[in-house]
Amino acid sequence: MPIDPTHIVSSAKDIVKSDAISGTLSEAWGAIIGDRIATWRLKNAAKIQLKVQKEFEKLGLKPNVDKIPERYAITWFEEASKQDEDDIQDLFARLLARAAAGDDDALDRRNIEIISKLTPNDAALFLEMAAGGWGAIRFGGPLHWKETGKFFSTKPTKVNVESFNRSYEHLITLGLLARHTQSQEKVNNRSLDYGPRIQTTVSNIVVLTDTGKSVYEAVKDSEIGTSEEKKT
Repeated sequence: MPIDPTHIVSSAKDIVKSDAISGTLSEAWGAIIGDRIATWRLKNAAKIQLKVQKEFEKLGLKPNVDKIPERYAITWFEEASKQDEDDIQDLFARLLARAAAGDDDALDRRNIEIISKLTPNDAALFLEMAAGGWGAIRFGGPLHWKETGKFFSTKPTKVNVESFNRSYEHLITLGLLARHTQSQEKVNNRSLDYGPRIQTTVSNIVVLTDTGKSVYEAVKDSEIGTSEEKKT
């Protein structure tokens, strides 16, 4: 639920007129907005809790809070309770469910911070790419994409293609994807005048990083199978 700044200003005026505030600016701020933010975060947490239960049902597991260290639990709650977008809440729910099941990728606290920085469009693109979509290639090596500027999805996508570039660049900035320069040499011996010549082609490829693999394993939807996962 978005915060209406006009409502905040209106509330502030009423409080100031009533002489209810005295002391520091931080105390004034707390009186104006503190309770509303706390309520908003608790509502988010309650909604995510329902999603966590559904994730346990998908996994066929029962929650085991003993597997979740206190430091992890505090970090998770701090970030998860700030999320009010369904798609991001889903990721946090999957993360906690897998953490309670003892999954090492889900228990990596670094993944909490990364997920908190995703927009719904970022998340949709990441999950689809990591599952082998958007023209992914694998020729006896790691999953990768050729960066030709013509990414495409052969399947229905949740990605807003108008925002594709920003989400794609953000995934690289977060370290989920990485660019590599690839050079390929080819001998051209068709010239009768000059003899064989070596032609070098330089191109960029994009790969899923180890961090990207870890985040994907921590938050992928257990009910959705992909052709790429079935190959491995």
